[in-house]
Amino acid sequence: MDYQYHRERLANGLTFVRVGQPHLHNVALALYARSGSRYESPDENGISHFLEHMLFRGTSRYPSAYALNVGFENLGGTLMGATAPDVTELLITLPPESLFPALEILLDMVSTPIFSDIDTERRIIAEEIREDLDEHDQNVDIDFLARARLWAGHPLAQSVIGSEQNVQRFSQRDLQHWFHTHFAPDQLVLCSAGAIGDDALTDWVAQHFGRLSAKRDNPPPRIPPAQHALPGDLRHVHKVGSQTQIRISFAAPGMEDPAYAALEMLLRLLDDGMSTPLHRRIFEERALAYQVGASMECYAETGAVHIDAACSHGNVAELVAEVLDIVAGFRDAPVAPDDLSRAKARAIWNLLDFQDAPSAMCAWYGEQEISGMSRHIEDVMHAMKEMTPPQLQAMAQRVFVKENLFVTTVGAQTDRQLARLQNHFAHFG
Repeated sequence: MDYQYHRERLANGLTFVRVGQPHLHNVALALYARSGSRYESPDENGISHFLEHMLFRGTSRYPSAYALNVGFENLGGTLMGATAPDVTELLITLPPESLFPALEILLDMVSTPIFSDIDTERRIIAEEIREDLDEHDQNVDIDFLARARLWAGHPLAQSVIGSEQNVQRFSQRDLQHWFHTHFAPDQLVLCSAGAIGDDALTDWVAQHFGRLSAKRDNPPPRIPPAQHALPGDLRHVHKVGSQTQIRISFAAPGMEDPAYAALEMLLRLLDDGMSTPLHRRIFEERALAYQVGASMECYAETGAVHIDAACSHGNVAELVAEVLDIVAGFRDAPVAPDDLSRAKARAIWNLLDFQDAPSAMCAWYGEQEISGMSRHIEDVMHAMKEMTPPQLQAMAQRVFVKENLFVTTVGAQTDRQLARLQNHFAHFG
């Protein structure tokens, strides 16, 4: 791997990660905050997402959303923001000569936000919330529905965006309080990757971001570790349409688990290319769906494997049965050597490709740092190379079992179709 890694914790608690990739011709700049739905009470749910929106509304130097966006766009990039259950991210990729001016604007955003036009942003978020509702105001977002069942009773089960009732109630004072708590320096990770300098950049960050005040009204809340809701079950939400959405979820270990690399490799064996069984059997051989895919939802202490598809209502039970048969195959027999060799090669190629993507480097090191993790890419590559069929089968036997299985469907299933689906669920061993 051709990069230089440097990590430094400033006196005020902010962590700075520098990933030098001198062979590149661009840089990425990312800020991560411990702000998201897992830190919220039910009454606070949605405030992290609301705050992310409000940070784009201007600063003391750029007193409007337009002025702020123009400031970044004049530097050759567009600032993007996202809120997840456990982190809020601000990310921009731009030319190397724009790095320090972009840092100045980003510093303004986390030191002098003005929280203007709150009612305008309130209306925008209300429209965003309604995208996930049907005509009866029922939430039909399968991502939220699945998470709400996997971690029932824990803040991870909440919607990231929150309810319209909460959004209408949040005041500027509420947002400022959340900002001072969750965007305090010791809750932030700043990461820069790509064609960047060395000591000069670190010195600049220490001088300027080191001035951020470490004082706040209250300490961040202590959130208990998440535990999966057991046993697994099946849930259907009715929605009129031409297809039914399906999410088959398995409760899984988190990134702190010593065997986590085996879970990552299992996902590649399941769905990484058109030759892998999920695509081959569901799409090419059975024509049960046009698109099907597997993904992982990862936190430090917990996680989930998700398999998503959408298909005609009459295909749902058959598709679920086929997926369950595929994952049971990994549990019941060792992986074929040729399949494992191909998966290893593709995994390593993907990690090597990070050398050409500074935003990927920021995400790798920044998101792990905000979660309290520290996995270097080389260590993961080594674990991938050394992976054995017994290790993978052991992980499959931990994860792909009935008590970890949650099936969520959103569509127009008849009672007979649901009975067939329930039967396949009940007989999964």
